Amino acid sequence: MAKAKKDFEIEAVEYVNQFFQDKAKDKKYLAEIKKQTKGSGVTGLLIMIDGEGNLGEPDENTRCKVIENHYKWVDAAKFLSGHSIRVNARFKESFDEQVKFATDGLA
Repeated sequence: MAKAKKDFEIEAVEYVNQFFQDKAKDKKYLAEIKKQTKGSGVTGLLIMIDGEGNLGEPDENTRCKVIENHYKWVDAAKFLSGHSIRVNARFKESFDEQVKFATDGLA
């Protein structure tokens, strides 16, 4: 982080969960990320979430499981002082159906 700040004047980063997929609940690991970020004057903005399912899943039971898969990432983003997570909401339905399922999944 310090190199990004010093050499490239990067002031904020977006994390990608695929690089620490098994560490969402690992407070020691997250604390080290937070320490490096804050220590270098870089802000962690959000975590981009992949591999946890699509929040626009048309099957309600599957959509509920996908929603639950994201809870740990909301907690991790909060711990890292981020303001949000980026999720996937797509599924192969008509546009109107997709909007309905994605709205439900995001709510």
